[in-house]
Amino acid sequence: MFSRQLSVYFALLVTPLVPIKAQTTQPPAKQEPLSPSARTAFDTAYHALESGKLPEAIAEYELALTLAPNSWDIWLEYTSALRQAGFLQKAARAGWRTVELDPEKVDSWNNLSNVLMAANALNESFEVAELMAKRFPGSPVTVKTLTNLGYTAWSLKNFALADRSLTRAIQLAPDHSVAKVDLAGVRLSAGLADGQAQLEAALAGAKKASDTNAVKWAESLLGSAKSNKGVLEAPFPRSWASEFLPPKLRTRPMSGTAIELGTENPLPRTFLLKRIGRLNLSIPEVWWESHDGSKPEAGILNLTYRPSKDDAFSVKVTGFLPPDGPKALKPELAHGILESRLGKSGTTLNWIPVPHGAMAWAKDPSWKPGTPGDYPHILTALVEVGPVWVTISAFWGESPTEPPKAFLEFISSMSWADSTNP
Repeated sequence: MFSRQLSVYFALLVTPLVPIKAQTTQPPAKQEPLSPSARTAFDTAYHALESGKLPEAIAEYELALTLAPNSWDIWLEYTSALRQAGFLQKAARAGWRTVELDPEKVDSWNNLSNVLMAANALNESFEVAELMAKRFPGSPVTVKTLTNLGYTAWSLKNFALADRSLTRAIQLAPDHSVAKVDLAGVRLSAGLADGQAQLEAALAGAKKASDTNAVKWAESLLGSAKSNKGVLEAPFPRSWASEFLPPKLRTRPMSGTAIELGTENPLPRTFLLKRIGRLNLSIPEVWWESHDGSKPEAGILNLTYRPSKDDAFSVKVTGFLPPDGPKALKPELAHGILESRLGKSGTTLNWIPVPHGAMAWAKDPSWKPGTPGDYPHILTALVEVGPVWVTISAFWGESPTEPPKAFLEFISSMSWADSTNP
């Protein structure tokens, strides 16, 4: 069975170093041929994953694993699906299980490193990448992992780890022009005196190697630095959300125990807003993020969650900087903003007091029963969290007599951290 692991980039935050402990090597679990029913579930899961149907994909992978619990291929893809769905605690557990089943395959470790990167375990991700460098030094997968890790560390201004990771990638692949450009960019962003000279040398090397992508990237970085008086800002993270892992999921479990690792609920998530800080949320584990409705924008955070595939219910979260800079969201101002958004002709607003803002629910007077995908009632809160204002709207197929407990807990879970480091 071939590996169908999907390749994505992640941004992450720095976490304390926890060693990946060496363990007595055991032979990989015997890979039995998949039964027809397991094969059907596995293939159905793969096609659902390719189509972006993550809930369906995960359900089918879990069915396949009940039929073939020691299949390395199924565990590998299941890990990727969980990672893409944002269930990173489960993804870490599945990643360690994949390693247990076959530690002699580079994709086992690469998949795990990707999960750790996505979940803020930056140092642990580097440890896994370093292990890959020692065990699989000739694999391009190892070099790519180190290069991606270096870039994401650079984007979050962890220049020391970025330098270390990119230097290791270049040791393994001395002709890697992009890694050399990134390393020079890291050093220029870190303020090293010869950073610009190193970037110019990397550009010259990329031209000599006829690496068009590296040349364009180096020229872009140099242009930014020159227009900013020699200062190069770190690139903004490719990803803007991540989930923290408890220590037990960031360290290698004893052999044969990965599947027994527990998860915590709700899931802590952190969202970067520009470079000013992080909006922290606690997401109930049963809430699925809808990638169709979630997107990053400059200074704006848009998220959409569906608490259950069986409920006519969805949640929309928008975080933004107030006009003209940070300011207090006084109740009368919050009321005025919500009235302008919810106060359609014929609508009666039902006000619910909340600290640092306002919350109201109303029925859409234009809604007609039975319209697929439409919800007649909307509950919206506008609250102040640190320097940002956050709008949280929930839509129901039935009228709430009071805000659902999960919605209120979600609002109360929000907090702000000024630094982009945890």
